[in-house]
Amino acid sequence: MSSVDDAVDRLKQAIDEEIRMTVRDGVERLSSLCESPIETLFLASFVFADAWGRFISGEQVRLAVLAPEQSPGKAGIELAPQYPWQGYRIDFAWFARGELQFFVECDGHNFHERTPAQAERDRSKDRAIQQAGIPILRFTGREIWRDPFGCVMQCLSFPMKFKPK
Repeated sequence: MSSVDDAVDRLKQAIDEEIRMTVRDGVERLSSLCESPIETLFLASFVFADAWGRFISGEQVRLAVLAPEQSPGKAGIELAPQYPWQGYRIDFAWFARGELQFFVECDGHNFHERTPAQAERDRSKDRAIQQAGIPILRFTGREIWRDPFGCVMQCLSFPMKFKPK
């Protein structure tokens, strides 16, 4: 092996370690905004999709995570974790250009429908969302673990035409 190959291998190791530590730090910070590991994975995938420059319709879209006290802005796509809505907590509210577009629910087996009361509350929330005419995208924990970027990309490609009532 040449000295160039040795340098390339060592640089790759250093980059891999730096990326691993950066991702770990980012995921740790994002986990404080979420209630479950699958929500954290979904949110981290959203953030890293932006960092990696995902494109929609040939234009780079600004993706941002809203802190609990923040209101949506007028540009780009914003994701509000643990969004309070009509006495419910929605896993994520998806905004585009400051307008609510849809809700995203991450349904992990460990956090949903463990009791009859929990299942009843989930169905009640679903009916309230449907009555309000707000689209909702639901992902199982298995879908998110298997392909978190695929779930985010489905959201990014979802038609964003909804105007709140």
